[in-house]
Amino acid sequence: MDNLYKMVEKFVVDSFVSRGMAGDLVYLQDTAVQLKRIYPEADEILLSAAVARDIERCFRQPDVQKIKVERGLLDEEFLTLHQNRGAEIIKNFLESQKVDPLVIDRITDLIANHEVGGDKEKDLLKDADCLSFFEKNIDHFLKVVVLELGFDKVKEKFDWMYSRITTPEAKGITKPLYEEAIKKLLTTSH
Repeated sequence: MDNLYKMVEKFVVDSFVSRGMAGDLVYLQDTAVQLKRIYPEADEILLSAAVARDIERCFRQPDVQKIKVERGLLDEEFLTLHQNRGAEIIKNFLESQKVDPLVIDRITDLIANHEVGGDKEKDLLKDADCLSFFEKNIDHFLKVVVLELGFDKVKEKFDWMYSRITTPEAKGITKPLYEEAIKKLLTTSH
């Protein structure tokens, strides 16, 4: 298991690069960094889930894309499909690599709940995702997503990403980043 993180990260990197989505990697890889920042005790399984949590984006099916465009990034069906399909993709990959089924179960459970949390590890993963979002993904939303989904849906996403943070440490680190993101969005869009 010592190489689990490296194996999962390589799968994620290769998947995104091969689909012309290499620009997404900074945000994906940074979530593991932010997880270590707010929870230095994070083990390799939790870190592997952090780097792989959004793998579904790389293999997005038309039904999920349609929901995203029509109903937005916070639609319950969109979030459920995003989480569950990502978990299934990682499960299939890890099974093909003959990873211990107990490890696979834990990683897939974390990924299947990374948007909603639910226990200490899932909440930490969710919080690291939010922190990384504000540190590494805001410019993409201001330049690309706002054109695709509009000001209101992007503002809603920013508000939601900040409001769902559970741990006080992550909330404190993220607050100035959130405030700056809102300021930039208002300046960019008006």
